[in-house]
Formats: sequence, C-alpha cells, structure tokens
Amino acid sequence: MKSLSATILLLLLCSSVTALELPTNDDLTTVASKPIRIPDFESIKDPSIRKQAFINLVAKVARPPLHSIEKKRTILLGLYLRYRSGDPLSDAEQQWILKLAKHLEVKNFDSDEDEQWITLLKRTDSIPLSLLIAQAAIESAWGTSRFARDGNNYFGIWCSRPGCGIVPKQRAEGATHEVERYPNVTLAIRKYIHILNTRPAFKELRKLRHQQRVSLLSPSGTMMLKGLGRYAKNGEEYMQSLEKIIRQNQLALLD
Repeated sequence: MKSLSATILLLLLCSSVTALELPTNDDLTTVASKPIRIPDFESIKDPSIRKQAFINLVAKVARPPLHSIEKKRTILLGLYLRYRSGDPLSDAEQQWILKLAKHLEVKNFDSDEDEQWITLLKRTDSIPLSLLIAQAAIESAWGTSRFARDGNNYFGIWCSRPGCGIVPKQRAEGATHEVERYPNVTLAIRKYIHILNTRPAFKELRKLRHQQRVSLLSPSGTMMLKGLGRYAKNGEEYMQSLEKIIRQNQLALLD
C-alpha cells in the first residue's frame, strides 16, 4: 500500500502548482456575471438536435465552476507539500485552508494530520464533464422537465425548507420535500458538485476518483458513475442509464 506522502506526490504529478492568488470559497452563492440564454428545449422537435443543444449548454455553464475547483485543488496540493516540508504557511493561507475545509464539511480540520489533508483533497476535486452532463440529461429529461424549466434544477436536488422550491405533483402523502429552485443553472451545477464532494452517500465516488488520481489517470465519468448507486432509488438501473447516455452521445470525449 502506498504511504500517504507517496500518494500526495503522485497526486501532485497530475497538477501544476503555481503561485496563484488564493480564490474564494463562495461557489454556492456567487451568481454568474453574465446571464446565459437557455434554449426552449421542448420546442426543438428533432431529438438529436435537442440533445446536442442541451450538451452544448450544460458544458458551457459547467466548465467555469469545474475550473474553479480544479484551481483550488492545485493550490491545496502545493500548500500541503510546503507544509510537510517545513515551510511555514502564511496566516492568509492557513485561513483559506480552514475556510475551504469548512465549506467542504471537513470537521475539525487539523493540518498536523495527514488523513485530514487526504480527506480535504478527496473533496476538493472536479466532476468529469461526461458524468455531469449525463446526470443532468436524466434528471431534467434533457432540459424539458418542469423543475428544469421553472427552477433551473437540472439534477433533481431536493430541499426541505417550506417554499424553497417546487412541490412535486406526485409527492408521497406526508412528505415535505420540494425540488430546489435556483436563480440560474450555474448555481444548480455548483450545488450538484458540492453534494457529490461532501455527502456521505457519495463517499465511494470520491474514493474511485482518488484512486484514479493516485494511479496518474484523469478521472473518467464511466469509472466514477459506479459510485452513484445511492443517487436514485433504482441504483443499478440508474448507473446503467448513465453509462448508456455517455456511450451513445460520445460524452467521454469531453473528459
């Protein structure tokens, strides 16, 4: 088994650490600077044209937040190696790490514990674009669902506060959840990434991604989808559907 130090060194080979300005950790609240026009997918009758328009839109909107978290990961790797080599971190750098740990729900982060760094690194990572698009396609019916059209929710994300979203028409008796409403698709994508990077249900997905990193491989959607069995009630069938969408639409080329 590789030591933690060897693991980090292998991870570093996948990233180029540069002297970048520390980014902020406000991914869940920052609104897109430029409004993005959403096509009326329902009005596009040709399925192939509708699917391609959907893929183009989601890829365009997803790339900036994915790039943002990749940038944070690169910086975090560099800070970790500096810390382990005995090079003291500045107060600003230490505060940024603590803020990132809080944002990604790593409780009681202790920089002297290697396992804490590994946990944070596992959560500070992106999602393959192929997988993101495939999930958006399933959860939003290629952008035509009521939740996508009225709430910019392309991932079937629930919320529990009264009035936080759209009440499902077929909600079970006694259930109180709603499908969360977002001001734009960008924030929905950021919330989706955050959920996969933090929720206990997707620990296996993060493990698979981490294994690909330490094996010097770029995380792939077809590999990581195996960690999404708990995203839907019909887990095995859901994962098969994701794999089919990725294959039929050649989405792996986007990873």
